[in-house]
Amino acid sequence: MAPFEELIAECGKTWPANLVSALTKPSTAPAVALAALLDYARSGSVSTIPYARLDKGVIHWVSFGGHSRFLLEYGEDLRSWVMQGYGTKGDLQFVQNDFKGRLAHLVHNASPAGYLRWTSDAQALPAILGVLAQMHSLLGSMPDGTSALAPSLHALRFRFVSALRLGEWAVAESVVDEIDRWNLEQAHKTMQMRLRVLGQSGSHARLLEIVDKHHLWALTHPTRVAEAILEAVLHEVLQPLEATLAPSEVCEAIRPWYSKLVSVLPQVAPMSGFAHLFAYVACLDGDGPSVQALLPQLSDPLAAFIRERLGYISAESVARLEPDSIPVASTRIPTDGMNDAPASPGQTFWNTLQVLVRNGTGAALSQQLSELD
Repeated sequence: MAPFEELIAECGKTWPANLVSALTKPSTAPAVALAALLDYARSGSVSTIPYARLDKGVIHWVSFGGHSRFLLEYGEDLRSWVMQGYGTKGDLQFVQNDFKGRLAHLVHNASPAGYLRWTSDAQALPAILGVLAQMHSLLGSMPDGTSALAPSLHALRFRFVSALRLGEWAVAESVVDEIDRWNLEQAHKTMQMRLRVLGQSGSHARLLEIVDKHHLWALTHPTRVAEAILEAVLHEVLQPLEATLAPSEVCEAIRPWYSKLVSVLPQVAPMSGFAHLFAYVACLDGDGPSVQALLPQLSDPLAAFIRERLGYISAESVARLEPDSIPVASTRIPTDGMNDAPASPGQTFWNTLQVLVRNGTGAALSQQLSELD
């Protein structure tokens, strides 16, 4: 027999005849009220049942169930509804450790968090049962005022990454929804998490739609998100164009995408998967050194187009690097009339850097700056 049912059976032995029917089919108003209290207890809510000592004219009441905090809140309800009258005796006691006697042990088994005990006159038994039933009915109709604790952002991120690796896209989206609901992360970061889900699930068209709608091209993205955006451009824009057009035509067809792509491309490495995209953008940018560096990763017909285009770009770059108005970088330090001496490596570096900055050669400048490491 369950602990709760053992407690009911023990208390039921002491009830007067007009209450015994509460255990089966209530036939009187007090029995109906007592049956409602038993139902509350069986549902897991805090409730109260009587233990009658009719020979002494006393009723011992026990309130049990739920957590200790709920019991203390229930005690405040009892003080407001019952303890001010109805023949109650003494004060309300909260018991957690003192389990002496058979009844105390039965209550403890049914309510390990503790219980409340109080007494009243036997004559007040029907009235108190009615008041308790009304109190429970009213409290049961009140909205739940408890507030759940916010989940851990670290735990939610772990669930998100796990869902992505397992291909559970719905779970990953639900985690992002949970983060948004609790306002645990900045809006643009949860939006980037949604882009990752769309990218890894292959919803490339939807991803580009969201990026356009929320103007996310210029946003600084984590590498994985930037890669997801460029992957979507490859599938939805570049590959369909390459399947039907010559490289020269593709280069012009993606020109409307240039201003968007130049914000995202620097956030990823020019890996082979994005080499075509980098090459077309570099051609539009007139960046000869960058195009030349990409040639080993390209195949015909794009590589042939790049070689043909490279001659024009390289010549143009050389013309920009050696205009009449800009002197060629010297490897010697000015001596103001003193004997000339070879320039130090540091002076050579800065002289070269100055020329590259003046001429706006992006790829060569990046290479020059990388030598600082």
